Amino acid sequence: MRVENIRKILDIGFAAHSLRRWKADFFRSYDLYAAQKKNPSCHFEGRVLVVNGEQLKLGSNVLIKDGVQLHCGDGEGSISIGDDSTISEGSVCYGQGHIEVGANVSTGPGVMLLSMREDYSRRYAEESIAERHRVLGKVSVGAHSILYSAVIVAPGVTIGEGAIVGANSLVLHDVEPWTVVAGSPARFIKPRT
Repeated sequence: MRVENIRKILDIGFAAHSLRRWKADFFRSYDLYAAQKKNPSCHFEGRVLVVNGEQLKLGSNVLIKDGVQLHCGDGEGSISIGDDSTISEGSVCYGQGHIEVGANVSTGPGVMLLSMREDYSRRYAEESIAERHRVLGKVSVGAHSILYSAVIVAPGVTIGEGAIVGANSLVLHDVEPWTVVAGSPARFIKPRT
């Protein structure tokens, strides 16, 4: 092939890639715009990624900080965040199996609320990624709870009202109301006073 033909092919490929990228960025920006318009009392700081924003429900005075990802699933899931709650920098809420955060909840940076995971009980040797089965489970965080930095909450977990989860904890089981838990996996430390 001639050098000119190769350049044309590369230019077409780059243009197609750029168009796909622009289209994806446009729809993400639109989801964020729609969320801001639907919830005027909420504050979005910096770059916030909202996917499937029509399934996002925010109470009044919610603060979403820079780098947060709110992924409401692929049509089935939803995310609901109560009044006066704060989702801090770099946090991820993946709501394919529904996420419900109560009022006056505070999260530290890098918190992950995950309502979906792979089904570990199956063998995937002959299944494509699209055919793999996923386990969905609603994640609930009760009102007045605090999740410190880098907490990971697994699908199907309920964190009770007023609970505190220590930094870098992996929460695999329900947390009782008004308790303090920490560790990987998270364990009871003491009642919250």
